[in-house]
Amino acid sequence: MIKSFYSAFGVRMAGIAAGFGLHFLLTHIMMPDQYGIYVYLFSWVMFASVIARLGFDNYLIKKIPEYLTKNKFYAAKNLISFSIATSFSLALLIAVAFLTYSLIYNSDQQYFWTTITAAFLLFPVLVAAYLNQSALLALKKIVISNIPIAIARPIIMSTGCLATFLIIGIDLSARTVMQANAFAFALAAATLSWLVTYHLPSPATTKTKKSLVDTESRIGWLKEASPYTLYAGTSFLNRRVDILLLGMFSTATSVGIYNIVASLITVVSLATVVAQQMSKPIIAEAYSNNNLKKMHAFALKSGALGFLLTSAFVLVFLLFGNQILNLFGNINNSPEAYTALLILLLGKLTRSLLGLPGIVLLFTKHQKLSSNLEILTVAASTGVGYILVIKYGLIGAAISTSMVLVARTTINHLYARRHFGLDFSIINNIPYFYSLLKLRLTTK
Repeated sequence: MIKSFYSAFGVRMAGIAAGFGLHFLLTHIMMPDQYGIYVYLFSWVMFASVIARLGFDNYLIKKIPEYLTKNKFYAAKNLISFSIATSFSLALLIAVAFLTYSLIYNSDQQYFWTTITAAFLLFPVLVAAYLNQSALLALKKIVISNIPIAIARPIIMSTGCLATFLIIGIDLSARTVMQANAFAFALAAATLSWLVTYHLPSPATTKTKKSLVDTESRIGWLKEASPYTLYAGTSFLNRRVDILLLGMFSTATSVGIYNIVASLITVVSLATVVAQQMSKPIIAEAYSNNNLKKMHAFALKSGALGFLLTSAFVLVFLLFGNQILNLFGNINNSPEAYTALLILLLGKLTRSLLGLPGIVLLFTKHQKLSSNLEILTVAASTGVGYILVIKYGLIGAAISTSMVLVARTTINHLYARRHFGLDFSIINNIPYFYSLLKLRLTTK
């Protein structure tokens, strides 16, 4: 498990580095307001893509291990194909509807709506890319699943944007950067689709009449995946409602500054994200086999690794955060940025102490409960965030985000303990980890 964790962690670190390189470049070749517009609109595109995926991104991770355990290879292949085709078609319909609306009702704001149009051209390929990534995660190809989107995409974007800037000799617009993002996501989607086909078990890749899917199966998949749509949509809002509220009630420049701070925070939460990705198929498989002991042990170990690395990153940013922020063009002379960073660091560290209870609930039989909890927290996040953003701007966004993050994880922790009779928090399982360490030392 340690080897897999650090392999996935290394890939995600490379992705973070590539992402930092991209944002470092953009903050120097875009005007602050254009960078803020790009970030704001891309956040909306991401939210719309979560809805268009219809919950299949999480459902694939839960269902495919079940099918493969039972040697239902054709069912696994058909589920992947059906989910991608359905979600991609829905994304195209939403994109066409939005483009039609913008052309008819927003002709007086051509530049702004052209930017939004460019953002939604990205929409369908983004949906396809993330669903193929989920299929690879379900096949337990955790490391390679992250490379096309997390590493290759920002490198391709950076190359394209820098070349365009050097050729035209003026600052790039949000529209140009969004088009570069669409091209990079299209390449990522094509690569991930090939990887899914390559790594599917050989019986599933054989064309046969057995691979046909009846209407009842499709309807069943849609019904079972639907609770994940609600969870994913509200979960995304919980992560990005701060950016969206700043975009609606503050300035584009504030959005850009806050996004750089949030980008640094992604480094802090990287270990937890990797732990979650590793745990999803293992937890789903262990639960389907009624092996709660394995599920509990794996969730605890993954959560502990996430907490230790999160703590290390928090220490680094406490010491050098201000200097790192000043490397980015839009952050210079913004004292609020470091204050917001400190607030978000506190929230992330506290959250990591509680382990992975939300993942346990989501990938067992409690996905509807998870969705309901997400609805409650996104309502609280929106309400609290609105009040604090109006009064304190980006500092208010940071306070709201940290408060809701800790509250949401605490609620998930209490429900997981109630339903399984098991404690998934790190802080309450120190004796367990001590016994593991002691056993490991005595066996050497």
